[in-house]
Amino acid sequence: MSKKQIDEILPPAFHQVWLARKCESILKIVCKGGRGSGKSTDISICIVMDGPYSVSYYGSLYT
Repeated sequence: MSKKQIDEILPPAFHQVWLARKCESILKIVCKGGRGSGKSTDISICIVMDGPYSVSYYGSLYT
């Protein structure tokens, strides 16, 4: 099994969202982008990783 850094998975446009999600002074985050930009993927990864039972492996790639 190979390990990947989160910046290899998320699009560069959403790296700041990943960092801002833990900042208590930020109450709302607006993700901009068109269809297929990765907004839903980014948010779902944040939810999974920040949940009460965070995981280090959340999916698999079949080749």
